[in-house]
Amino acid sequence: MKQITKITAQRRSGRFNVFVDDEYAFAVSTNVLGEFMLAKGKELTEAQIMVIKQAEQNAKAQEQALSYLSYQPRSIKEIRQYMAKQEVDAETTEVVVKRLIELGYLDDDNFAKLFINNALTVGTDGPRQIMNKLRQKGLTGDQIALHLDEVDPADFIATGLKIVQPMTRQFGRLSQRELLQKMRQKLMQHGFTSELIQPILDAIDLGDDEELQNDALLTQGIKAYKKIQEIFWV
Repeated sequence: MKQITKITAQRRSGRFNVFVDDEYAFAVSTNVLGEFMLAKGKELTEAQIMVIKQAEQNAKAQEQALSYLSYQPRSIKEIRQYMAKQEVDAETTEVVVKRLIELGYLDDDNFAKLFINNALTVGTDGPRQIMNKLRQKGLTGDQIALHLDEVDPADFIATGLKIVQPMTRQFGRLSQRELLQKMRQKLMQHGFTSELIQPILDAIDLGDDEELQNDALLTQGIKAYKKIQEIFWV
Protein backbone atom coordinates (compact mmCIF):
# COMPACT_ATOMS: atom_id res chain seq x y z
CA MET A 1 0.00 0.00 0.00
CA LYS A 2 1.07 3.58 -0.68
CA GLN A 3 0.16 6.59 1.40
CA ILE A 4 -0.72 10.19 0.47
CA THR A 5 1.84 12.28 2.31
CA LYS A 6 0.96 15.74 0.98
CA ILE A 7 -1.62 17.60 -1.14
CA THR A 8 -0.79 21.09 -2.38
CA ALA A 9 -2.86 23.60 -4.34
CA GLN A 10 -1.60 24.65 -7.76
CA ARG A 11 -1.51 28.26 -8.87
CA ARG A 12 -4.33 27.34 -11.23
CA SER A 13 -7.59 27.51 -9.31
CA GLY A 14 -9.28 24.18 -8.62
CA ARG A 15 -6.18 22.04 -9.26
CA PHE A 16 -4.12 20.06 -6.73
CA ASN A 17 -0.85 18.11 -6.70
CA VAL A 18 -0.93 14.80 -4.85
CA PHE A 19 2.26 13.38 -3.30
CA VAL A 20 2.47 9.69 -2.47
CA ASP A 21 5.22 8.41 -0.20
CA ASP A 22 6.80 11.90 -0.31
CA GLU A 23 6.99 11.94 -4.13
CA TYR A 24 4.77 13.75 -6.64
CA ALA A 25 2.30 11.20 -8.03
CA PHE A 26 -0.43 13.02 -9.97
CA ALA A 27 -2.60 16.13 -10.24
CA VAL A 28 -6.38 16.25 -9.80
CA SER A 29 -9.26 18.67 -9.98
CA THR A 30 -11.46 19.64 -7.04
CA ASN A 31 -14.18 17.24 -8.25
CA VAL A 32 -11.87 14.22 -8.42
CA LEU A 33 -10.31 15.16 -5.10
CA GLY A 34 -13.76 15.07 -3.50
CA GLU A 35 -15.05 12.05 -5.43
CA PHE A 36 -12.23 9.83 -4.13
CA MET A 37 -11.98 11.61 -0.75
CA LEU A 38 -8.27 12.15 -1.17
CA ALA A 39 -6.53 13.47 1.93
CA LYS A 40 -3.19 13.29 3.69
CA GLY A 41 -2.72 9.88 5.30
CA LYS A 42 -5.09 8.04 2.96
CA GLU A 43 -3.68 4.74 1.73
CA LEU A 44 -3.97 3.72 -1.92
CA THR A 45 -3.16 0.62 -3.94
CA GLU A 46 -1.56 0.83 -7.38
CA ALA A 47 -4.91 -0.16 -8.89
CA GLN A 48 -6.70 2.66 -7.04
CA ILE A 49 -4.12 5.19 -8.23
CA MET A 50 -4.71 4.05 -11.83
CA VAL A 51 -8.47 4.47 -11.40
CA ILE A 52 -7.98 7.99 -9.97
CA LYS A 53 -5.71 8.97 -12.86
CA GLN A 54 -8.23 7.68 -15.39
CA ALA A 55 -11.03 9.57 -13.65
CA GLU A 56 -8.96 12.74 -13.83
CA GLN A 57 -8.28 12.13 -17.53
CA ASN A 58 -12.01 11.65 -18.16
CA ALA A 59 -12.85 14.82 -16.22
CA LYS A 60 -10.30 16.86 -18.17
CA ALA A 61 -11.61 15.52 -21.49
CA GLN A 62 -15.19 16.27 -20.45
CA GLU A 63 -14.19 19.83 -19.58
CA GLN A 64 -12.67 20.21 -23.06
CA ALA A 65 -15.84 18.87 -24.69
CA LEU A 66 -18.08 21.17 -22.66
CA SER A 67 -15.94 24.15 -23.63
CA TYR A 68 -16.34 23.18 -27.30
CA LEU A 69 -20.10 22.83 -26.82
CA SER A 70 -20.36 26.24 -25.16
CA TYR A 71 -19.88 28.04 -28.49
CA GLN A 72 -22.73 26.32 -30.34
CA PRO A 73 -24.60 22.99 -30.44
CA ARG A 74 -22.61 20.05 -31.80
CA SER A 75 -23.43 16.60 -33.09
CA ILE A 76 -21.98 13.45 -31.53
CA LYS A 77 -19.73 12.99 -34.57
CA GLU A 78 -18.41 16.56 -34.23
CA ILE A 79 -17.50 15.95 -30.57
CA ARG A 80 -15.65 12.75 -31.47
CA GLN A 81 -13.75 14.56 -34.22
CA TYR A 82 -12.85 17.41 -31.87
CA MET A 83 -11.62 15.03 -29.17
CA ALA A 84 -9.45 13.23 -31.72
CA LYS A 85 -7.87 16.57 -32.68
CA GLN A 86 -7.17 17.18 -29.00
CA GLU A 87 -5.40 13.79 -28.96
CA VAL A 88 -7.83 12.28 -26.48
CA ASP A 89 -7.78 8.49 -26.75
CA ALA A 90 -10.84 6.68 -28.15
CA GLU A 91 -11.74 4.97 -24.86
CA THR A 92 -11.81 8.24 -22.92
CA THR A 93 -13.75 9.91 -25.73
CA GLU A 94 -16.50 7.28 -25.57
CA VAL A 95 -16.74 7.65 -21.79
CA VAL A 96 -17.16 11.41 -22.20
CA VAL A 97 -19.66 11.08 -25.07
CA LYS A 98 -21.79 8.65 -23.04
CA ARG A 99 -21.71 10.98 -20.03
CA LEU A 100 -22.65 14.06 -22.08
CA ILE A 101 -25.56 12.16 -23.64
CA GLU A 102 -26.76 11.17 -20.16
CA LEU A 103 -26.52 14.81 -19.02
CA GLY A 104 -28.45 16.00 -22.09
CA TYR A 105 -25.59 18.02 -23.55
CA LEU A 106 -25.42 15.76 -26.61
CA ASP A 107 -28.62 14.91 -28.49
CA ASP A 108 -28.51 14.42 -32.26
CA ASP A 109 -32.29 14.72 -32.62
CA ASN A 110 -32.33 18.06 -30.85
CA PHE A 111 -29.24 19.09 -32.82
CA ALA A 112 -31.07 18.36 -36.09
CA LYS A 113 -34.03 20.51 -35.06
CA LEU A 114 -31.79 23.43 -34.11
CA PHE A 115 -29.74 23.07 -37.29
CA ILE A 116 -32.85 23.09 -39.50
CA ASN A 117 -34.37 26.07 -37.68
CA ASN A 118 -31.11 27.99 -38.07
CA ALA A 119 -30.94 27.11 -41.77
CA LEU A 120 -34.47 28.44 -42.28
CA THR A 121 -33.56 31.64 -40.43
CA VAL A 122 -30.44 32.18 -42.53
CA GLY A 123 -32.44 31.31 -45.62
CA THR A 124 -29.86 29.90 -48.03
CA ASP A 125 -30.49 26.12 -48.03
CA GLY A 126 -33.20 23.89 -49.40
CA PRO A 127 -34.04 20.48 -47.90
CA ARG A 128 -31.50 18.52 -49.94
CA GLN A 129 -28.70 20.90 -48.98
CA ILE A 130 -29.68 20.64 -45.32
CA MET A 131 -29.80 16.85 -45.56
CA ASN A 132 -26.29 16.72 -47.06
CA LYS A 133 -24.88 18.99 -44.34
CA LEU A 134 -26.48 16.96 -41.55
CA ARG A 135 -25.18 13.72 -43.05
CA GLN A 136 -21.68 15.20 -42.91
CA LYS A 137 -22.27 15.86 -39.21
CA GLY A 138 -23.00 12.18 -38.62
CA LEU A 139 -26.80 12.04 -38.56
CA THR A 140 -28.61 9.18 -40.29
CA GLY A 141 -30.92 9.62 -43.26
CA ASP A 142 -33.92 8.50 -41.17
CA GLN A 143 -33.14 11.02 -38.43
CA ILE A 144 -32.83 13.86 -40.92
CA ALA A 145 -35.94 12.90 -42.90
CA LEU A 146 -37.99 12.73 -39.70
CA HIS A 147 -37.20 16.33 -38.77
CA LEU A 148 -37.37 17.70 -42.32
CA ASP A 149 -40.88 16.25 -42.61
CA GLU A 150 -41.86 18.41 -39.63
CA VAL A 151 -41.01 21.62 -41.51
CA ASP A 152 -43.96 23.49 -43.01
CA PRO A 153 -43.39 23.60 -46.81
CA ALA A 154 -44.38 27.28 -46.64
CA ASP A 155 -41.15 27.92 -44.70
CA PHE A 156 -39.05 26.43 -47.49
CA ILE A 157 -41.04 28.35 -50.10
CA ALA A 158 -40.29 31.56 -48.19
CA THR A 159 -36.58 30.65 -48.14
CA GLY A 160 -36.63 29.94 -51.88
CA LEU A 161 -38.28 33.29 -52.59
CA LYS A 162 -35.58 35.03 -50.56
CA ILE A 163 -32.93 33.37 -52.74
CA VAL A 164 -34.40 34.18 -56.16
CA GLN A 165 -36.15 37.50 -55.48
CA PRO A 166 -33.00 39.56 -56.24
CA MET A 167 -32.87 37.92 -59.67
CA THR A 168 -36.09 39.70 -60.71
CA ARG A 169 -33.91 42.76 -61.45
CA GLN A 170 -32.69 40.90 -64.52
CA PHE A 171 -36.19 41.00 -65.98
CA GLY A 172 -35.99 43.18 -69.05
CA ARG A 173 -32.52 41.98 -69.96
CA LEU A 174 -33.78 38.40 -69.97
CA SER A 175 -37.12 37.13 -71.17
CA GLN A 176 -39.51 35.74 -68.58
CA ARG A 177 -38.84 32.19 -69.76
CA GLU A 178 -35.07 32.60 -69.52
CA LEU A 179 -35.26 34.25 -66.12
CA LEU A 180 -37.50 31.53 -64.68
CA GLN A 181 -35.11 28.90 -66.03
CA LYS A 182 -32.17 30.62 -64.29
CA MET A 183 -34.19 30.79 -61.09
CA ARG A 184 -34.98 27.09 -61.35
CA GLN A 185 -31.30 26.24 -61.76
CA LYS A 186 -30.32 28.41 -58.78
CA LEU A 187 -32.91 26.78 -56.56
CA MET A 188 -31.68 23.33 -57.58
CA GLN A 189 -28.13 24.37 -56.70
CA HIS A 190 -29.35 25.36 -53.24
CA GLY A 191 -30.94 21.96 -52.68
CA PHE A 192 -34.61 22.57 -53.47
CA THR A 193 -36.75 19.74 -54.81
CA SER A 194 -38.94 20.06 -57.89
CA GLU A 195 -42.00 19.82 -55.63
CA LEU A 196 -40.91 23.06 -53.95
CA ILE A 197 -39.40 24.83 -56.93
CA GLN A 198 -42.63 25.16 -58.90
CA PRO A 199 -44.64 26.82 -56.08
CA ILE A 200 -41.71 29.21 -55.54
CA LEU A 201 -41.63 30.19 -59.20
CA ASP A 202 -45.41 30.50 -59.24
CA ALA A 203 -45.15 33.00 -56.39
CA ILE A 204 -42.70 35.21 -58.29
CA ASP A 205 -44.47 38.24 -59.69
CA LEU A 206 -42.74 39.35 -62.87
CA GLY A 207 -45.83 41.14 -64.16
CA ASP A 208 -47.01 41.17 -67.75
CA ASP A 209 -45.19 44.29 -68.87
CA GLU A 210 -45.19 43.89 -72.65
CA GLU A 211 -42.56 46.59 -73.08
CA LEU A 212 -40.14 44.80 -70.76
CA GLN A 213 -40.74 41.54 -72.59
CA ASN A 214 -40.08 43.21 -75.94
CA ASP A 215 -36.89 44.82 -74.57
CA ALA A 216 -35.69 41.45 -73.37
CA LEU A 217 -36.37 39.82 -76.71
CA LEU A 218 -34.61 42.68 -78.49
CA THR A 219 -31.57 42.30 -76.19
CA GLN A 220 -31.42 38.58 -76.90
CA GLY A 221 -31.79 39.25 -80.63
CA ILE A 222 -28.87 41.68 -80.59
CA LYS A 223 -26.71 39.16 -78.73
CA ALA A 224 -27.57 36.46 -81.26
CA TYR A 225 -26.81 38.82 -84.15
CA LYS A 226 -23.40 39.74 -82.68
CA LYS A 227 -22.59 36.08 -82.17
CA ILE A 228 -23.37 35.35 -85.83
CA GLN A 229 -21.21 38.29 -86.87
CA GLU A 230 -18.29 36.97 -84.84
CA ILE A 231 -18.59 33.60 -86.55
CA PHE A 232 -18.62 35.05 -90.05
CA TRP A 233 -15.95 37.69 -89.42
CA VAL A 234 -13.40 35.41 -87.82
